[in-house]
Amino acid sequence: MTHNIAPSSAGSAPLRPCRRVILIGTPLAAFFSHRATAEPTTAGHVEDVKGEVTAELGSQRRVLVPRADVFNGDDVTTAESSRAALLLGTDTSLRLGANARVRLDRFIINAGGILTLEAGPLLVDKGHGNPGNPLQVRGSFGLITVRGTQIFVGPSQGRIGIFVIDGVVDVASGGQEFVLQRGEGTDISRPGVRPTLPAIWSEARIRAALASVG
Repeated sequence: MTHNIAPSSAGSAPLRPCRRVILIGTPLAAFFSHRATAEPTTAGHVEDVKGEVTAELGSQRRVLVPRADVFNGDDVTTAESSRAALLLGTDTSLRLGANARVRLDRFIINAGGILTLEAGPLLVDKGHGNPGNPLQVRGSFGLITVRGTQIFVGPSQGRIGIFVIDGVVDVASGGQEFVLQRGEGTDISRPGVRPTLPAIWSEARIRAALASVG
């Protein structure tokens, strides 16, 4: 059977070519748009690994080894008796202790970013080169803004402890905001509870905290 396409008006060209362009062009545009958005952005790389350390991005799970890349959106997890050291950009290092889980929500090379600590101990060492570009760490303890400093956050003496090894940290938790100076720490007994007032940690507690990420 022959199908005739009637012109829209006398002397007009058939509509078939235009329809073909639309039907073919739309899937191609969607394909290239998907390819453009699917490429992950590199946040840094792995410097050292002890035991089993993995990263998960979407449905893809990878075993991390030294010099492997880590990407924005990665969930980095350490197993029992495992450790990991990551370098983000050129001046921000993370050390994860055993049974830790941190998400690299967004990290812009040398321009700060946001991390989510979901479990375990974390040591953040942010170089002093870019104090105006803070790194934020959030979790059940609240929000920490790290400015050119070295801090510990994680389990300590049965609570979540935050301790400033060097520099200054802004802490927002339980509806309270304050600044921790070098050598000061605070405790949060459970999510939503106000942290304790800044206090000097004992040498034994500091050593135990650092050992958990060493």
